[in-house]
Amino acid sequence: MKNLLVLLIPMILLVGCNNEETEQTPETDKLGSETVKEQPIEETEENDIEEPTIVEEDKSNDIVEENKDTNEKPVVKEKPVTKEKTENVNLTGTKEKYLKQLNDIENSLGDLNNQYNSGTQTEMHEAKSEILIKWDNALNEIYGVLKKQLSADEMSSLKEEQRNWIKQRDQKAKEESSVFTGGTMEATIYVSTQAQLTKERSYELVQKYMK
Repeated sequence: MKNLLVLLIPMILLVGCNNEETEQTPETDKLGSETVKEQPIEETEENDIEEPTIVEEDKSNDIVEENKDTNEKPVVKEKPVTKEKTENVNLTGTKEKYLKQLNDIENSLGDLNNQYNSGTQTEMHEAKSEILIKWDNALNEIYGVLKKQLSADEMSSLKEEQRNWIKQRDQKAKEESSVFTGGTMEATIYVSTQAQLTKERSYELVQKYMK
């Protein structure tokens, strides 16, 4: 009898456990059959995501700078003084300068005058030829200065006057040297007369025309 009870008790317990599992199974199925709805993402979260703001570059400062540059007074650049104008300005007061220059030439001719007075015929001729060159160079320089100082009408008149003077000088030299026609002194006197008249003409142009 005891043995029978020992066998029955475990069987009863086993049946009881199976019944409990059978009863609990529907609950599990019921829970399993329910659809787990995903909670929607709250709109607030979507709304909370701020769209990137496009910041336009502030060009106001550039505009101000441009306006500032525009409003500035234009810089007036002085025109460079041309070479011609500079020379004209420097020519003011050249009369005294050239009178002094002519005096310096005359003072420098001492040796040539001595050579003419005490030298041989050839040395005399060479001395007067050198003196003529010096006065002729001075006359040409003065004439060039007057081209810049005088007006067109004044210069035109001076050109005609100068042509006539050259003719008169050469004619005078010819007359003076004709006394020695055929002699060794003829050419020397011709050059000597030209030199003296050229010197006088140089002083005359400076005194009469130069400013």
